Amino acid sequence: MRSIRSKSKLMTPRPSDKSSKVQAAEITYDQDGGALVTVVLLAGIMTLVLGTMSALALQNVHSLRLERDQMRALTIAEAGLNQAFGNLASDPSLASGSSAIAQDNSFADGSFVVTSVSHADDVYLLTSVGQFRERESTVRATVSVVVAPDESEEEESTSAPLPGPFGPLGLFAGGNLTMSGGIQVNIADLSAHANGSLNLTGGAGFHGANLSTHGNVVMSGNPQIHLDSGNGRMHADGSVTLMGNIQAAEITSSTSITGNWGVNTPALHTAPSVTYPAWFSPLPPSVQNDVDQVAPMPLPELDIQAYLDYATANTYFYDGDQNLTRSWITADTLARTGVNVNNNEVLVQPAGGILFVNGNVTVSQDIHVDGVIVATGDITLGGGSSLSNPTEFPALISTQGNIVMGGGATGPTIDGWVYAMNGNVSVGGGASGLTGIIAAHNLNISAGFTLGSITGQGGFTSPGGGGSGGNDSAGGGGQSGAGEVRLMSWLR
Repeated sequence: MRSIRSKSKLMTPRPSDKSSKVQAAEITYDQDGGALVTVVLLAGIMTLVLGTMSALALQNVHSLRLERDQMRALTIAEAGLNQAFGNLASDPSLASGSSAIAQDNSFADGSFVVTSVSHADDVYLLTSVGQFRERESTVRATVSVVVAPDESEEEESTSAPLPGPFGPLGLFAGGNLTMSGGIQVNIADLSAHANGSLNLTGGAGFHGANLSTHGNVVMSGNPQIHLDSGNGRMHADGSVTLMGNIQAAEITSSTSITGNWGVNTPALHTAPSVTYPAWFSPLPPSVQNDVDQVAPMPLPELDIQAYLDYATANTYFYDGDQNLTRSWITADTLARTGVNVNNNEVLVQPAGGILFVNGNVTVSQDIHVDGVIVATGDITLGGGSSLSNPTEFPALISTQGNIVMGGGATGPTIDGWVYAMNGNVSVGGGASGLTGIIAAHNLNISAGFTLGSITGQGGFTSPGGGGSGGNDSAGGGGQSGAGEVRLMSWLR
């Protein structure tokens, strides 16, 4: 009996045990429910965060696209302003007219229009509005436009021009010739030639008689090439890679011509090999035939000693680097005349017309040089400086260095050579107004530069009467263009 009672007692659950089990079950139930609620809340928060991030990403993409389109519109507006400079140099009367000075409704997939408002005597405010897709940008410039004097009754130059393979040259590179960005180069009825490669990139605009090279023609982007009103010739001894719009009668190569989807030209293609993609239509006219090469041209020789002797005789020879500033003019004037001009003078006007420096020359800030600069080192025009050439000599000569024009520099405003005999010439950065012939080992014309119309085909004379090109007859340095355009301010 004891044993039975004892077993019964062990099998009977205690109230406290049951209560403990119920509580445990309830506690377990509460923890599972709380976890589910937490998961739901976290999922909602993550969905909200991801949705917000997605919306921000889409907004950023849209903003970046608008910013990119705005920059394209600005570039197109600046290209329009550059084209307006060239148009004004050819026809100054456009500045006072009621119609647009420059306009293109299909430039680099956008458009621009440039208008003019008279600001003062011979000073005009040009406004260029560029548009790309839905974005619009405006660039303004103040320019001085002066009609060149009529020289029809004056004696013409008897010195020889720089000859090229297909006519007198306005641009000549003993090495490579590069034109890039939103430039406008107008050398009228003169041609351009390079012994190395000819590179035309971006929205480069070129107006001239012919383009030729002893090397290759490399084109990219959307260059705009106009040769002799559609009657000119582009030639390379090497290969030709075509892009952009080319208005010419002939494109020839002694090696090969390759076209692509961006080509627009009616020119006859002549080369041993002419290739276009199979889908290109309509194909331009072409003839597969051998084409004669052109001979490499040497850079012309100059009697530098004659320039040195001439400048020395007129006491404008300087030994060592020269930075032409107001302070430089003050010190030079004081040394020559004993007069203190207190840094107010900005004109450098060398006696005899030639300033010769054995070293580097920098023309800075608002300095204007009325004369020729010859240097053994580098010549740099920048910071709103300007230069005019009243002589029949070349405008700028570097015998061993480079010549750089940029940063708002203007001029030379009268025809005259810019010649780096053993170096490079680089022009860009808002420089404009150059109306002379450029020759150098390598020639680089980059964005923001405007090369004015060159209508004079004459060469130049050297001190002592020797003309360029081996002609010893005395004479002037060529005729001036239809007008002079000087950049006074550039406002974005």
